[in-house]
Amino acid sequence: MTGQGAVLMAIVAAPLLAAVFAVTAGRRNSLTRTVNLVGACAAGISLLLSVVVTVIVFQPGTDAMSADLWPGSGVPALSLMGDRITAVLLLLVCSVSTIVQLFAGRYLTGDSRASWFTASTALLTAASAGLMSAGTLITFAICWSVAGLAMWLLLGTNRSLPDARDGQTKTARAFLVGDGALWLAVILVSVSVGTVQLNELNLGLLAEHPVTLTAAGILAVVAALSRSAQLPLPGWLPATLAAPTPVSALLHAGVVNAGGVLLIRLAPLVRPSDVAIALAVVAATATIGYAGVLMLVKPDIKGSLTRSTMAQMGFMILTGALGLYAATLFHLVAHGLYKASLFLSSGAETAHVQRGRAAPPAPKRSRGWLAGTLVLALAAPTLTLLAAEYLLANNTHTASALALLLFALASSATLLYSWLRRAPGIASAASFTVLICVAVFAYAAVVLGFTNVLDTALPPFAAITAAPWILVAIALILTGLSVFIRAGGSSRFGGLRHAVYAYALAASHVTPAHVHSSTRKTTAGATR
Repeated sequence: MTGQGAVLMAIVAAPLLAAVFAVTAGRRNSLTRTVNLVGACAAGISLLLSVVVTVIVFQPGTDAMSADLWPGSGVPALSLMGDRITAVLLLLVCSVSTIVQLFAGRYLTGDSRASWFTASTALLTAASAGLMSAGTLITFAICWSVAGLAMWLLLGTNRSLPDARDGQTKTARAFLVGDGALWLAVILVSVSVGTVQLNELNLGLLAEHPVTLTAAGILAVVAALSRSAQLPLPGWLPATLAAPTPVSALLHAGVVNAGGVLLIRLAPLVRPSDVAIALAVVAATATIGYAGVLMLVKPDIKGSLTRSTMAQMGFMILTGALGLYAATLFHLVAHGLYKASLFLSSGAETAHVQRGRAAPPAPKRSRGWLAGTLVLALAAPTLTLLAAEYLLANNTHTASALALLLFALASSATLLYSWLRRAPGIASAASFTVLICVAVFAYAAVVLGFTNVLDTALPPFAAITAAPWILVAIALILTGLSVFIRAGGSSRFGGLRHAVYAYALAASHVTPAHVHSSTRKTTAGATR
């Protein structure tokens, strides 16, 4: 094994050893703090080694790194590889794990299950690192299943609570569906094609087995939809709200992103299948609309963040299905960091929301004011994006960049419109407009740079021609729903708005399984 391969092995081995230590030493309460420190240090070591991998693979002309986990077998069914995509994903996994474990060291002080959390988190970190750097289908599937198991264990941190047990049960059911689909896809490809190496899967090899390719693509999409909480399997994620905040941060910042990773790594299986693409697009689009509306009406912080995650994962799955792989990867990383910060600061966010609710309602404006506000909200981001395209015109014609920029246009226009409706004066409106323009320009620069750096490492499949416009259509539909639901005052659509709001609020409520069971028993007793 080369030195580079040893680095990849060490990234996975460090948290795995920390998990073993946590299991053995965590039984003694006096070592709880030490166990947490070892877990955080192990993740930190993996993070530093991920930086080393990043420096190596981003050097011009550098080939992908590799490490055989079963040397001398003749068939490297278990192996790791390191390319630019691997480096970015490893940095995300290890940084989030390190930060969350340092936070949990204070958050779970005095908790008897702190060592359980550390052991499960270390196992999740090792499995996730292996998933991001998997070199074969079998390695990918094993790490996928182990990561799901580790997440199930984490959800049992407060297993004495009925809601926590209910969340574990629902998560296990959804994960089993996805894991079973993924393993069936792996078996089909391994038996039919005769190779499990990810870098050997190509259209020329798979074209000889069209039925197998179609079936494997559909199964892979089912696995991605399950892990990312997409329709028809979204119910498990809202059921996990009883988990401690560090567990929620790991779940929303890392585990649910696995669906996007699958669509990138297994692109040779998914993209050639029109049925698989259609399934992913329809499911993701439906989830974006469904979860987006529920997010707007959910009153509690974690509940709203959960629906937000479902909608954002829908966008990630959609970009992956449409072949916008740079967009998928960028969204995956940005969402992971964003959601980790939101969940870890959810306590402060509660006070922020309370201040917002205590603020006076937006003053009523004339139709002329609202029309002018709408024009400004659309014009400012649009002109900013045109300027960004002109000044950063290296590869702005790529589908991934165009899709993300247009989606940013719709999102920033919605935000600016909401602010301008509440702005008390011209000065406030002008300052926020300038701030939005600066943010949109910076976003454009980051997205284009991200696309250019990783474009050569992404799957060699051209994006679907209509992809950018599909994304923009969805963004505009969500913008309309947001304005429709949040609009104040009475209007000709007031009754319909109230009905939609009430339906969405009822649909966002999660009834635990033990409540269903008690209700059934009560009903049966009354019948007798």
